[in-house]
Amino acid sequence: GPDGACRPWVRPMTRVDVSDWSVVTLDQAATSPDGTKVAGWANGELLLFGGDGDEIGRAVPAALPPNVGPPVWSPDGTSLVYLQFTSFCGETTGESAVVLVDVATMASRVLLTQSAPEFESVAWNEAGQLQLSGLLDSGQWIYDFESGRLVPTP
Repeated sequence: GPDGACRPWVRPMTRVDVSDWSVVTLDQAATSPDGTKVAGWANGELLLFGGDGDEIGRAVPAALPPNVGPPVWSPDGTSLVYLQFTSFCGETTGESAVVLVDVATMASRVLLTQSAPEFESVAWNEAGQLQLSGLLDSGQWIYDFESGRLVPTP
């Protein structure tokens, strides 16, 4: 992060509606792989906007650890994942969770949870699997959607 934070940080994006000049700032915003949608956090909710600027949907975080990470798009743009976590830099021992969001319905579900070490970051580079890193270089894992298994990587 720009301030030396341990977790990934993503620049915010601001949406301005020129019809009424209302402004929405999306923290940790991410653009879909095809560039037609943007997802980010505003006022404690995950918001999703289409390329035309219209809101597509919103979801509240799962009732788990209090902090949220940036949304990460699936390669096909139909889903998102994000992390929920207790601490930013391991200052306290806590929990972390990986949450999956279906873009069509905005339905969320927790894929997995872990404590000691907490997950630090998540990447979705291939269909069917996530790459996860532990806080402060405490490990790396692959999560397989088909089997539901989390496997350490060498």
